[in-house]
Amino acid sequence: MTGRRDGPGTASLLTTRVHGLRLTDDALRKRIAAAWTPRLWRRRRQIVTRRWRRREYGITARGTIIELASAGLEGQVKLTVRFTASDGVEYTGQATVRFPSYDPPRRGAGVTVRYLPQDPGDFEIGAEAPPLLDELERLAALHRAGSPTDAEFAPAKARLLASPG
Repeated sequence: MTGRRDGPGTASLLTTRVHGLRLTDDALRKRIAAAWTPRLWRRRRQIVTRRWRRREYGITARGTIIELASAGLEGQVKLTVRFTASDGVEYTGQATVRFPSYDPPRRGAGVTVRYLPQDPGDFEIGAEAPPLLDELERLAALHRAGSPTDAEFAPAKARLLASPG
């Protein structure tokens, strides 16, 4: 099998279509390299590092949704949350979070907030696991409405009762 070997300064025979433009592999690589400047790489690394620190060393608190607005994308909601940090100071902040479309957040609902003790203003929001009783009541209401059959209801109820927490 013979073929042309691409070296520096020679364009590849392969082309890619990006935003309606035909670009060679070399041109595509140059565009990507120009878009991801060192400043953007540092910013991305900072975001990932902060997220890792919050998950590894952070404190979990219970927060309340004060206000919510659509973020424009499917399933994404911009939440304003109020929570009390471990030092007793109350914080309010905003975050964009993805929620399932079948269970959108409501004003006054509880969420979990994970923050670093040295910077409680920098936090991430997660959906709070509903208490067991609320979950059982919801399952029973669905069963009365006929959604899960008797055969489906019994294992779902057993799974809820066996779950920790």
